[in-house]
Formats: sequence, C-alpha cells, structure tokens
Amino acid sequence: MKRSTAALVALTCSVSGAPAGHMKTFGEHRLPEGEIHVVADDISPEAFYRECVVPAKACMVRGVTKSWPAFQRWSNDSYLSSAFGHFNVTVEGKREDTGGKGKMPLKRFMDSMQSTGYVITEMPGAMFEDVETPKIMRCGNLLEKCVEVNFWLSEGGTAGIMHKDPFNQFNCVVRGRKLWTIVDPKHIKKVPMVIEDGVPSEENSGGIVAFKFESVDLARFPSLVDVPYEQSWVEAGDCLYMPGSYLHQVTSPMGRNIQVSLLYAAHTALGKGFEHYGEAEEWDGATCRAGQPFAGLTDSRRLSEHPVQWVYPGNGPQSMGFGDPQRMRDQMLRIFSGIAEAAGGRATVAKLADAFATHCSGQIRTHRTLPMDDLEAIVEAITLLQARGRFGIHIGHGELWNDRKILVDDNHFLLPPDFIPKLHSAAKRQATMFFDEAAGKLGAKEGLSIADLQSITKLEYKSGLLAHYTAQGISGQYPYGANVKYDNKRERWVLSSTASQDRDSGGGNDDGDLDENEDEDEELREGEEEEGEQEEGDRDEL
Repeated sequence: MKRSTAALVALTCSVSGAPAGHMKTFGEHRLPEGEIHVVADDISPEAFYRECVVPAKACMVRGVTKSWPAFQRWSNDSYLSSAFGHFNVTVEGKREDTGGKGKMPLKRFMDSMQSTGYVITEMPGAMFEDVETPKIMRCGNLLEKCVEVNFWLSEGGTAGIMHKDPFNQFNCVVRGRKLWTIVDPKHIKKVPMVIEDGVPSEENSGGIVAFKFESVDLARFPSLVDVPYEQSWVEAGDCLYMPGSYLHQVTSPMGRNIQVSLLYAAHTALGKGFEHYGEAEEWDGATCRAGQPFAGLTDSRRLSEHPVQWVYPGNGPQSMGFGDPQRMRDQMLRIFSGIAEAAGGRATVAKLADAFATHCSGQIRTHRTLPMDDLEAIVEAITLLQARGRFGIHIGHGELWNDRKILVDDNHFLLPPDFIPKLHSAAKRQATMFFDEAAGKLGAKEGLSIADLQSITKLEYKSGLLAHYTAQGISGQYPYGANVKYDNKRERWVLSSTASQDRDSGGGNDDGDLDENEDEDEELREGEEEEGEQEEGDRDEL
C-alpha cells in the first residue's frame, strides 16, 4: 500500500530515530520555499490589489515607513513618553504563551516593564498624526476598509505562537526588525490546529496551531514534514501585507522594536485551495481619479485623515478585535428586514428593539465557561457599552461584573445569571433610542421600511448599537471555555464530561475529566486523521 510521507516519518520515528527537525524550531524540518514576495516600491493601488489582494498573497513593500514622521520621532524615548505616555496600553508577557495581559500608561511600561513584557495595543488616535497612510491604501477598494490600527513596542526577545487572524494586516516596522515565518492556507489540512467549537480549520478564519513552534514533535505530528513555508526578515521601513487566515509566526531579536499594524476587512485567504473559497471584489478605481479622496498619491497623507472604523481614544475600553462594521450592518439588516417584511413592509421601533435585544442576549451561554486568560477582554467588552458610542447604556462597569463572576476553577468562570436580563434590557433601551432617532430623521411615523433600514450607514449602526459588540466580545471567548453543569451535591458548577446537548449546539470538546494529553488528542482529531486521506491520493493541490 502506498504510504504518505507523513506516515513514513511516523514509522521512521518509531523504528530508526527522529527525522530532521524533530523537537526543534519549525522550519528546521526542511528548507523554506523562498522569501516572501516583494513588490515594487512604487506599485500603484490597482496593481497592488491585483497582485496581492485578489490572489490573497503575502507581499512585502520596502521603505514605506521611512517617510513617516514616526520613523524619526519614535526613535526618541523622551518623545514617545512625553507625547503619548499618559495613554493606557495593553501589555503582555514577552512570550505569547506565558504571562497574562494588563493595561497601564505607556510611560509606566517604558520606565519599568520593557525587560519582561511588550505592548500590543489598539493605537491611540493621537498617534495617527505621526503615521502616513500607505499610498496603496489611499484609494480604490481598500480606501474605506481599515477596521483598526494596532501598536507594538518591545525591547525584542519576543516570540509569538503560530496562528492566523481574520483580518488582512499591513504590518509596518518603524524600528528594529522581525522574522516572519508564514504558511499558505492551502496547506492548512496538514497543520494540526486547536479545533474551536468543532469548526474545521479550513473554515475558521482565526486560530492557533496545536504544536510548539520552537519544539515541534514530528513523531506526534508527522504531517508537518510536508508543510512548505516562506520566511523573511521585515526591516525598519518595510511593510508586510498578510492576508487574513494566513498562518504566521513572528520573532523579534533583542533591541528596540516598534510596529504599526493596519487591519483591513477585504478579501482574505480563508478557504484558499478549497471549494468554498470566495472571489475578491472587482477593482473599483473611482476614488483614484483626480478630485476624489486620496487621489494625490505622491502627497503626504496622515493616518488621521484616513477613514479608520474603530479609533481608540487612548483611555477607557479598547475595541480591539470587535470586527468589521460592514459585516455587522449586513447582519443587522438581515434581522431587521425580516421583521419589516413579516409586518407587511414596515417594522415598529418596539419590534426592532425587541429583535436586537434578543440577538444580543441570545449570544450569552449559561452552561459554558469563559477563560480567565481573557477576563480583561470581557471586562472591556462590557465597559464598552456605556463608555463608547452615541447611546451609552449603564449596566454596571465591567469591573463590577468581574467581582461577581462565578469561579468554576482557576481557569474558568461564568457570568452571574442576572447578566443576561441586564444585557437584554440595555440592548433594548439602546435600540429604542437608536431607531426613534432614525425614524424621526426619516419621517417614518408608521415604522421603518426596508428601504429606511438600508439607508442607515454602517458607521451609524456601529456607533448606535454597541450592545452587539459587547455580546460579540463575550461570545467570541466561548470557544476557549468549557461546558459545565451544576453539581447539586457540592452546590457548585463543575466542568462537564457529558454535556452532549451543548456540544451539539457548537460547544466543541470540553471533557474536563481528560488529562492534558488526551484532551489535546481529542481536539486534534482533524489534524491527525488526515493521514488516511493522504494515502488515498495526491493532495498537493490542497
């Protein structure tokens, strides 16, 4: 019988010893396919879109940040500290798999924390003045697709987990250098991933790998020997375009390292190489013509002039990872248009508010935990509801709900049962104010029609219905939690090994009785069962 390379590697490991790269850093198992593709420095927005965005291809553009004010100013610690030191930033441990998250003023980090941590935060809007919008993003399809901007600062010596992100990223190095190792998504079936909520890895836009990047166990994960990769240094001045769903890992050597990452909601690499892979939008260059926004491609354009959909004011809750307002608007329109259609063409404010409240509260689960590691993000999502947007609603500061959380064990907690009705009530009040205002502006005394609902912009939906993002910020952490049940004898919540009903609704594998290795084996069934399929034929096209 024909054996796959991975199967032969597994046999070799058990009989004659380990293959090259076993228990070493990923990449030592084989030579890279080459360096990441470099495009011309003066590439036009249209050429970049066709060469990199449409095929969902990682691309490097050299020398982009050298014209930014930040390239000179941010080399001065005194400037960074005095100009931006009062803004709160998110800090993590030097290694992404160790150390928790926290927030502190940038100046405090620079004074005392650089040896043990690094900043990865939503970039305060005041810092936009020191950054220029890359020329290839100033018009065309990407002009209004920037979702958020992130800021990285460290003294180097950092190493991230190999993972993939939902958004396209334009990662621009201002100081230092970074080594990027990337894997094209068409090879995702050969990469063991941590399975989230039972979603196959080729259908999940984000996620992390299940192996240790710096110590790859090829005996356990033999399919990795067949995984090609590209590798490049991104130097100060350069920007790397990384399509969403591209696997990547980043290592920074010792020394000051600063990066600005612009996240774009455009065509990603999700499903690349598979039947369900979608096509990119056709190029639309209307905004590149004379007289249109950002048409002067040789002019200096500050990022503060660019339409960024989420901008962090520098204090209060961050909206990091809260998603694309266009996608939120599309989702809301499906819900609200259905209400209007069922009512004969127009929906009352009361019915729309009820539907929105049910949408928000319905995302909170009562029998699934949230991970303690993501407590900060959950607190931020709750606080966002009252601190940002046009219709802030007070349901208790996030820290209050933090104090009232129900601990299941050291790693898992539940929100108290009264959180769901509180969120439902808040979402209903918020939607009532939002739709009352919209109906008044549109003169829709008899209710809002589908055309009325469609006339509301994505930014109006985003800033007016923030309860959606509060619910999303919480529910997005459930894949990393566990199913629980209430133990009447012990009068407490415990991890459930038999929660089949919740698993059927998307709970994933949460057997709390399994030991660590068995639990990981269960989660990785997808990655390891590829062996048999590979033996049936050549799967290089995947």
